[in-house]
Amino acid sequence: MCARKTGNDDDEELKAFYEKVGRRLKHFRKLKNFSDYDKFAYAHDLNRSQYGAYETGRNLNLKTLHLLLKLLEIDETTFFGDGFRET
Repeated sequence: MCARKTGNDDDEELKAFYEKVGRRLKHFRKLKNFSDYDKFAYAHDLNRSQYGAYETGRNLNLKTLHLLLKLLEIDETTFFGDGFRET
């Protein structure tokens, strides 16, 4: 069993992860020719401010991420594959 870490280092690591996820969402949205997040959100009947928060690194659950990947027409391997670490 793995011990759960606590403290600011974990918080910073998690924050950095969410920011990477947000940058990847933005990257793939732009590949779909949506120049800004509100146009993408509007076209897919998503709350614009909520979607914008995801692109800036706000915590999102896996169900939401799954939905967004479907809307972007990409799979998990593509999303987390080449380029994710460099994002």
